[in-house]
Amino acid sequence: MLLQGFGAFERSILTQIDHILMDKERLLRRTQTKRSVYRILGKPEPAPEPVAESLPGEPEIPPQVPANAHLKDLDEEIFDDDDFYHQLLRELIERKTSSLDPNDQVAMGRQWLAIQKLRSKIRKKVDRKASKGRKLRFHVLSKLLSFMAPIDHTAMNDDARTELYRSLFGQLNPPDIDHGG
Repeated sequence: MLLQGFGAFERSILTQIDHILMDKERLLRRTQTKRSVYRILGKPEPAPEPVAESLPGEPEIPPQVPANAHLKDLDEEIFDDDDFYHQLLRELIERKTSSLDPNDQVAMGRQWLAIQKLRSKIRKKVDRKASKGRKLRFHVLSKLLSFMAPIDHTAMNDDARTELYRSLFGQLNPPDIDHGG
């Protein structure tokens, strides 16, 4: 039997964990409960219940569905641990917000610096003066060695290059090569 209320605060954390882990059925039931409304892949969606049609003069009354109807859905093939992560998030928020004494200026300053550090990580590093052509962008080319021209490392051969230039400048048909005149 689990002790509820404030009695749990008087026990150590390990004792509390051991006590909770003793009730395996309850833990298993909590992870197999569908806590939110989502579609499970591989299972057909349940057909919506037919809505009774109302007469033209009467206002439509939507069918009453209990607010926690989805909490009764036990499915052995799901593992829903939303409550665990919600509890972790709650504890983190409480620890970050309630650990500070409002009169302790040093602790408040440390927390403010930590928040500013997080914000600076999130903020993008953008050079705002570089926009609108105010800053030149360039690529450095390697130096010439022994007065050699740069070697062309493209994968196109000469025929493909010639065909590309012809198509760019409107000469779609290749010129007739007629040497015999």
